[in-house]
Amino acid sequence: MRKKLCLWLAAAFLVSCGAVFADDDAHEQHGKIVQIDQANKVMVVQSEKGDQTTLYLTETTKIEDGRTLGEFRPGDTVEYHFIDKDGQKYVTKIEREHKGDRR
Repeated sequence: MRKKLCLWLAAAFLVSCGAVFADDDAHEQHGKIVQIDQANKVMVVQSEKGDQTTLYLTETTKIEDGRTLGEFRPGDTVEYHFIDKDGQKYVTKIEREHKGDRR
């Protein structure tokens, strides 16, 4: 019985370690929103260097501070984490750093 308990604890430990390191493929970036397509959950973000990146949000994307995608606007500066899958960047987490000019 004790041996089985030790094996279960070891298995649980390994599974929890895997969850911690599962996000190793995620990348972190900052940029300014250039365009948002809320219906398709797609946004284009421009880096400080001027490169534009198309980002895809999914139902699992975590939006910080209880915000919704509808609260983001072009001109907002964001920090986002993404994974690169099949040549597309899927956002895992996004947070607005600064509100853009709302003219």
